[in-house]
Amino acid sequence: MTLNKKGISPLIATVLLIGFTIVLAALVFKWTGQLFEQITDQTGTEAKAKLDIASKVSIKINSITYDSALHRITKLIVNNEGFEYTINSFQVQREWDDGSIETVQVNYQLSPGQGSDIVNGTPIYFSQNLGTFKSFKIIPVVAVTSSKGNSVQIQVTEQLQSILSGDARISNPSPPAQMTCQGTATACQDILDEPSCTAQQGCSWDGIGGFCDGFPNQCPIYSTQPTCTAQQGCSWS
Repeated sequence: MTLNKKGISPLIATVLLIGFTIVLAALVFKWTGQLFEQITDQTGTEAKAKLDIASKVSIKINSITYDSALHRITKLIVNNEGFEYTINSFQVQREWDDGSIETVQVNYQLSPGQGSDIVNGTPIYFSQNLGTFKSFKIIPVVAVTSSKGNSVQIQVTEQLQSILSGDARISNPSPPAQMTCQGTATACQDILDEPSCTAQQGCSWDGIGGFCDGFPNQCPIYSTQPTCTAQQGCSWS
């Protein structure tokens, strides 16, 4: 018995390949056309909006609390002094004397005429020291909608606010006071019961005489609150 096997003829294979190529090319052309249209739309919107926004957006930096020990901003009071646009976010930059700049995005909205702490309880952290701190720069960012319905984020660099390191509006929070063990430890002879005597460091109970003897450890030697307050006569403050 003879089997008759037939494959796709070269002509049909060529036609199918050409058809597949045409369909693929059409899809690619459509996708690139949409992408180009979107980019053109966003670019055109940004260019037009910048002219309008630059004259209608204005910010004022009231104060910055900068913890130089931990390289973070814990408070940043900003006013939106414009009358039309809501500021959607901010670019906060720290500049060093060698010209290097670190940028942190802060997502906080300020309506026209509104002033607030844009840190809002979440400190802005920067990297470790890169040299001598020179200034902070704050750039408002406004979102606008294009004619095609695309949201475009615009950095209003024309309204960049720069505050030099020596500016009076920058404050460095004072470190918390160091807690220490203070007071005068109760003398062993003034302790009348065995449990309290043995708990007082430096004292021991004389079982024969029935009295507390020794010299108590003094308060300043203790560096932690639990050990300090365990010694009678000492307090942690």
